[in-house]
Amino acid sequence: MRLKSKLLQAFCVAIGIGILASCVFVVATLKQIPLAEVRDVLTRSITKSDLDKDQRLESKLEAGALLLHSNLKTFTHLSSNPTMYIDATKFERVSGDIIALGEDISLEAPAKNDCLEVYCVQLRRPFREVPSVLWRGLIGIEDIRFLGHVGFDLRAIARALVRDVISMGFVEGGSTITQQLAKNLFLSSEKSIWRKLKELVVAVAIEVKFEKDEIIQAYLNEVYWGVLQGVRVKGFHAASELYFKKLPRDLVEYEAVILVSLLKGPGYYHPLRHLDRLQQRVATVTQSLIDKEVLPSSMSVWNDKRWQQWKAQLEKDEKLTARPVYAWWVSQSRRLGPIEPYGQFVFTQAAQKILAESKSKAPEADLAVKALVTSWKDEQVVNNFEYYSKIERDTSVALNDEKHQVGSTLKPLIYAALIRLGNSLDRSVETAEIELKLKSGRWSPEESHHVEEEYLSLAEALKQSLNRPIIRLAQEAGFEKLESRLGEFIPGLLSPLSQYPAQLLGAVELSVSQLAGAYRKFFDQECSEQGSGIIQVLDDPNQTTIKRVVGRVMSQMRFFGKTGTTNGGRDNWFIFFDGKIISAIWVGQETKRSGKDLPLYGSSTAFRILQHYLLYRGKLFNDLNCAASMSGDNPIDTAI
Repeated sequence: MRLKSKLLQAFCVAIGIGILASCVFVVATLKQIPLAEVRDVLTRSITKSDLDKDQRLESKLEAGALLLHSNLKTFTHLSSNPTMYIDATKFERVSGDIIALGEDISLEAPAKNDCLEVYCVQLRRPFREVPSVLWRGLIGIEDIRFLGHVGFDLRAIARALVRDVISMGFVEGGSTITQQLAKNLFLSSEKSIWRKLKELVVAVAIEVKFEKDEIIQAYLNEVYWGVLQGVRVKGFHAASELYFKKLPRDLVEYEAVILVSLLKGPGYYHPLRHLDRLQQRVATVTQSLIDKEVLPSSMSVWNDKRWQQWKAQLEKDEKLTARPVYAWWVSQSRRLGPIEPYGQFVFTQAAQKILAESKSKAPEADLAVKALVTSWKDEQVVNNFEYYSKIERDTSVALNDEKHQVGSTLKPLIYAALIRLGNSLDRSVETAEIELKLKSGRWSPEESHHVEEEYLSLAEALKQSLNRPIIRLAQEAGFEKLESRLGEFIPGLLSPLSQYPAQLLGAVELSVSQLAGAYRKFFDQECSEQGSGIIQVLDDPNQTTIKRVVGRVMSQMRFFGKTGTTNGGRDNWFIFFDGKIISAIWVGQETKRSGKDLPLYGSSTAFRILQHYLLYRGKLFNDLNCAASMSGDNPIDTAI
């Protein structure tokens, strides 16, 4: 009897110690992860305040303008109001993906990307936007007793424990949806009993504080769905767009089943790398959900042809020349300027498309794109659109501090100075070779192409971007006088110019912002009453260095444009002006600049970026008119 009493006492003490230890563990866990933090994090996933109405964030598209339909769909799906619908009667299909707007439309602001990680897209949405088949499918596969438990499922834990013992390792966790949410938000993926116990404590705390629909909403907003188009996919809204190009409300049952199936291992079942695995997983999940009467047995499923079509579409979007959601993600980091949000998205996609094509021609070159678009009449930095393709680096440093040879982009400034020194655009100038005797030796400029005419007018020499006429006229006018004229436009000129004449041909290094600033002064001067006429010489794209690459639509427009290509194709420029905005775009090699020449030119790279943007940004063109730009308001991204 005494032995039984002692055993009972020992048992009670053990129970007491166990309870005390459990209490200490719970307190320590909740101290490490306070309930207030659990509440705050979950609340962010459940409730999302509407974006403040800001007219500047809207994009106003104009009747008659061209767009790419796929771009419009992506942008609207990722807008602050994803329920926005663009009626098909408002546009006319021109060819393939190209559409023309039949009336003016306004696009709401882009949604705020809720993922704070780099290369990640997440748009938290309310439970009412979750398709019922998605949350029912999730419960049916991941946690069939979700609606009845309080954060943990003893039957699932027991089943998992048996399997773990048999396997002599952690092969099944028995986690509920709430436990998975606790792990995803607050804990690591470490496989240990201590992490599992912490997960259970936090899961119970979540269940006490939140309703079941709120927990499901938080889970579907926070769960990781793999990587597509170079970005991490978080949440059901981003997954719906990246995998199916649809809003969640438009998913059909089988597409929702595919998303549920991916959750077990987005990498292991990735459709581009392991389509066969995914097909088998989806078949298993589908049958399970039918057996549990979550899905009807008559549900339509995909055949092999449909699976391959889906994979082909994903592969198309995965190419570096496409990636629309990646372009959207990049464009969200740009600040407001003379380009509206939709225009920023189109510009970004154009830049990544042309950059990818350029890299395919020069795969070993470290290529990048830099661009600055500024309103001509407003010099404040906030009114600049700045772009740099290497998002991991400082855009401001890249555009303001890093310098590149500018090449022929300087020629309009130099010709204008020569005209102000007594020349005229219709004056004939000799195109023959010319040689200068410098202290460093004899120097003779070359031309990029053979020139048949012995004499050309200054205007024609500028259109052809010739070198020898500039040097001949500079020598005649006097290098010292020309240097004095150019000093206010071109910072850092080496002096005396007579000993460094190659600077007149573009052997000058300027940053993107410096070149844009030089052209701002140039346009201020040229659009005044004292203009030299240089702008009109270069306002017809059919007669300048872009005539072989300008498209049919752009060829009918009038705008100032000047290309520049230097250092064996390592620096490629395009300067654009329409009387309202100034754009300076550089495409080139940043490091390891030795080696063979690159098959890149300003007309085939920088100009094509701008052309794509102007064509498909949803704005009409207007012909260049300097004088008209000297008065009146300059609204954001006005028609060109």
